[in-house]
Amino acid sequence: MNSKDVHGAMREKTIVQFDGISYYITGFIQRINDKGVFYFILELHDLKANSVTIADIAKVTLGD
Repeated sequence: MNSKDVHGAMREKTIVQFDGISYYITGFIQRINDKGVFYFILELHDLKANSVTIADIAKVTLGD
């Protein structure tokens, strides 16, 4: 997944996959590392366990 996909997926509560589990996105976090490089992480709401997971955007895919 890339940052361009995130806003629409959040707005529409599109189902995404991370480690074989279905989620919807509840947060989009931009961070900077100690070398000055920005990276993105997502806050994901688990549809079945009612829990939140933080994941690297590159490891999250669109789909059901």
